[in-house]
Amino acid sequence: FDLQKPETYADIPRVLRKNRKISEELAEYMTKLAKFRNVLVHDYLYINKNEVFSQFEALPENIRRFLQEIKNLSQGR
Repeated sequence: FDLQKPETYADIPRVLRKNRKISEELAEYMTKLAKFRNVLVHDYLYINKNEVFSQFEALPENIRRFLQEIKNLSQGR
């Protein structure tokens, strides 16, 4: 792929979406997840346990969606 280099983790899904590599819905989820990663790494003492559970509960399905979209992309769909 000839894509611009993302500057942050949160930029990765934005760049992929801008170049029509992933869906808008998946890009939004991945952006939220990347930002949540920063909270986990830097503000872990103040994290809401319910938010952690909610984020990780949705993770398996969204990883499957991401992999399927990348697979479709690699197959030219």
